[in-house]
Parts: sequence; C-alpha cells; structure tokens
Amino acid sequence: MNDAINKLIAAADHDEELRDALLVNPYDADEITEAMHLGLCMRREERIDRWQSLRERVWTTSASRYCRLFLNHLAEVRPAIRAAS
Repeated sequence: MNDAINKLIAAADHDEELRDALLVNPYDADEITEAMHLGLCMRREERIDRWQSLRERVWTTSASRYCRLFLNHLAEVRPAIRAAS
C-alpha cells in the first residue's frame, strides 16, 4: 500500500469522533479479524457503552464538520505525500 495512504488512514484513526470504535486498516485481514474477535468477546455492557457513545457523536456531528476535519488531516499529511512522490 502507498505510504501516503497509510498516513491518511493513520491520521483518520486519531479522530476524537471514533475513540470508542474498534479501528482497523481495511486492507489488513488479520487486523479486521482481531477487531471482530475483540468485539464478539467484549462484555455486553462495554459494547452498549461504546455503541451509545459513538451513536451520540455521529448523530450530533454535521457533514460540514466531518469535511473540515478531513481537510485538516489532509493538510497535515500533505508534506509526506509530496515527499513520497
């Protein structure tokens, strides 16, 4: 995978909006498998707490805020993208 893509994914992973999510690299089958296993083995109370927290943040955040966050992350990794090309 392109290094710039890795940096974009890593930047997105640090977003406060997703702090309760089980974050994975969508191109890493082992990582996805591990996260699924963690989710399935998680105590019911913890799953509910995480779900409620994520749902609340997603429902209260606008598309324009998501766009602004993405563009800010993109600006942070832009020098790395240029250096890689």
